[in-house]
Amino acid sequence: MDPLEEIRFQVVRAIAALSGIYWETDAMKHPLLAECEQDWLLALTGFVCNYVHRHRGIPSIMRDVAEEVLGAAGVGLRAPDERFARHVWDGYQNVVRNFGLVRGNDPLMCVDETVLSGGADGGRVPATLFVLRLGEHGHNILRWTREMLEHGCVAAAAAELNLINGATRRICSYYLRDVVNHFGIPEDLPGQDWHFQPVDGCVMTAARIWGEGMGVQVQTTEQAARLFAAMARSAGVRGSDLNAGMWILYSQLAEGRESVVEKAVQSPAYLAWILKMNLLWCRTMSATLAPLLEGDLLSAWGEGQVVESTPCRAGKVPVVRYGSRGMTGCGGS
Repeated sequence: MDPLEEIRFQVVRAIAALSGIYWETDAMKHPLLAECEQDWLLALTGFVCNYVHRHRGIPSIMRDVAEEVLGAAGVGLRAPDERFARHVWDGYQNVVRNFGLVRGNDPLMCVDETVLSGGADGGRVPATLFVLRLGEHGHNILRWTREMLEHGCVAAAAAELNLINGATRRICSYYLRDVVNHFGIPEDLPGQDWHFQPVDGCVMTAARIWGEGMGVQVQTTEQAARLFAAMARSAGVRGSDLNAGMWILYSQLAEGRESVVEKAVQSPAYLAWILKMNLLWCRTMSATLAPLLEGDLLSAWGEGQVVESTPCRAGKVPVVRYGSRGMTGCGGS
């Protein structure tokens, strides 16, 4: 194997290991997916509030109202109906109309027409009507999604979810990523596994750097998602873990600094420094994470010549020259 390729795979494996923090903290702040699978209303509420509303940046006060309205409208209902959808929308918009409600982007919007005139990326039917047609799955959007993924129908599930008003491709990918990982469903589906890769700024940054190193040009979010999925497969890790781990690296360890991510994704030595300085925090946040980070990656610490310093969660990080092609890394005494 090309030494530089092995370096990339070391970095990929370490970043994927960081996903333990996400799965044990952030993801599980939502209603447990196991509970949602037994309750169609809880599953619907979780999808609307914790995925569409949350990732569209809807204020928490509006998400709280949506949760309350859905709960009140669904009391005693064994299955949703059109009156339920209308009741939810009327109650929701009456409360939040003064909080900046964007009608065309809200998954609860229910107008007289069953099919809405949404944009090219999300927006055809309200989530409350989408679940009407899931009768064979108990009208449960989570149960339907799980069964679609278990049967390998990933692209079809993504396309269907994308019909829900406000559910962009990126938001659908967040949902599919969390579902496939939570239930341990195999992800090794070349040509479809990129749907488990929501692409934000840090993922795009890493994809472009990795792509450049392999002679692959990454310009679109789909290209970035496909490259991430391929990197995960080649490194022997789950793509969902790599994606969630990248978010922890960016949002927590790098504290939102893309410059830190740019260096970390290129060198195991640089990444080793960040992880070593935050190992206690990592142990605290995830019981399963520390053993995965205390192997070969951290032994890469100490290589190279210090040329600059970069701020991150650990403080001032010394940056070094690493490798024959000038890849940057991190070292210390």
